[in-house]
Amino acid sequence: MGFVAHPLLRPEVVDTERQEVAAQGRSPPSTPPALSASARFRAEQATTAWKKRYARRADVEGTFAQASRQCNIHHTRYRGQARTHVGHALTAMALNIVRVAAWLNEARFQESWISRLTRFKASLSVTGP
Repeated sequence: MGFVAHPLLRPEVVDTERQEVAAQGRSPPSTPPALSASARFRAEQATTAWKKRYARRADVEGTFAQASRQCNIHHTRYRGQARTHVGHALTAMALNIVRVAAWLNEARFQESWISRLTRFKASLSVTGP
């Protein structure tokens, strides 16, 4: 769906208020900092360079999500940075083995995560009256 700003912070509302104030002969208020920052961020997100950077990040996020789901990477059994690093390296190797095995068996990974409630509703519609 995307970001939906508060009605009073939408650019068209702010511009209309500025025009009304200017028509009354008063100086219009300055643009709220949050509005100008969010407009800047939205403009930046429309560029091709930003989309390329985000696509690379999305790939990495997918790998971390898989590691989190399959190997519980958020909790380590080791203490200390060196041992934790070894644990993460072993986890990465295990994920690569799982991916190679799936590739050899021509198995497809699930396209997206499905919530338990959605799976439950689907099971009800299949077995329902």
